[in-house]
Amino acid sequence: MRRMKQIGLGILVGTGLWMAGQTAVMAQDTTEYRDAIRDYQTRMDKLKANATTRYNSEMESISEWIEQSLILIGKNELSKVNSLVVKTGVYIDYVEANLAKDAAMGEAMTAETELKALKAEYGKLEAEVQQLEAESQLLSKQLESMKK
Repeated sequence: MRRMKQIGLGILVGTGLWMAGQTAVMAQDTTEYRDAIRDYQTRMDKLKANATTRYNSEMESISEWIEQSLILIGKNELSKVNSLVVKTGVYIDYVEANLAKDAAMGEAMTAETELKALKAEYGKLEAEVQQLEAESQLLSKQLESMKK
């Protein structure tokens, strides 16, 4: 009988330690999820300042997922939070990359326009140089003929 009590006590202590470990893991996961969501909210604030209407649907989805994640954390449904946090991170990366691409494309188009303008100016200047060289040759010939 005593042996049974020791085994029962061992199982009880083991279960208690296991549950305490699980609680600690869940608390750590909750903290990590909250930190990730806080980071995403900060990134979203920056994106909202730079975003065009082109990415409104993505931005709305991201905002909804952040809200849902916070609600699920409050309900302690961490298995559902993980997928939302991952999806939110991917979409924020997508919007940031596309905004950077759009900015780079804008800069490239501006540079291309400036290059075309410079090429046109170069063409005009080259034509003026050729005209001035022709006039210089004509004047040189006239000067030589006057010397003779």
